Amino acid sequence: MYESSLPREYRHGRSGSVAVWIGLCGGAALLLFQLWTSSWPGWVKVLVTGLLLVGGGWILVGRQRQFTRVDLEGISRANGMRTQRLAWNDLHDIRTMAVPQGQGPGPTTVTYAYRTDGSRLLLPCVDDVELPAVEQEVLVLRSLLVELRGADWAPDPQARSRIARQEAGWDTMSRWSSGWRPVVVGIVFAVLIVVGTVLFGILNKS
Repeated sequence: MYESSLPREYRHGRSGSVAVWIGLCGGAALLLFQLWTSSWPGWVKVLVTGLLLVGGGWILVGRQRQFTRVDLEGISRANGMRTQRLAWNDLHDIRTMAVPQGQGPGPTTVTYAYRTDGSRLLLPCVDDVELPAVEQEVLVLRSLLVELRGADWAPDPQARSRIARQEAGWDTMSRWSSGWRPVVVGIVFAVLIVVGTVLFGILNKS
């Protein structure tokens, strides 16, 4: 019934890409201004500048290469570094998931494909930023999953328990990263940078 709607492809929209460009360029310009007006050695300034340019370019190019494509054979997902093919009969489920608050800008609902071995794989661009009606779109994908993995497909008896264990681990990680601990880690990291800068200044004067 849903085969006529294939293929389906999801990519980042132009407006989102422009926002990422502006955010990266603004942040990089601020960091470079602070770096080049500091007393750090020239080789450090050049090294950090090069790393920022390479890292920013890698993020932008990788983002443009992200996509999810759905066809009769399965789902292809590209995360910017490689493209992975998922056959329909290797998938147990497709689900949306809310992103915990405090995770920074970006989508608040993302989509994962769950394999029978319990692992989950993010489907790039299938989120509420690129698809305002992402829940309805995922219902279509789940219907395609049921339709195309075949009438003789049977779920792995261990799949549910594997997925439950994986989800429990991810939930623990999400709670850790969205609580007070990242703030403490950030403060400690900032203190270490300040202490390192002060010590470098003292050693440089002596």
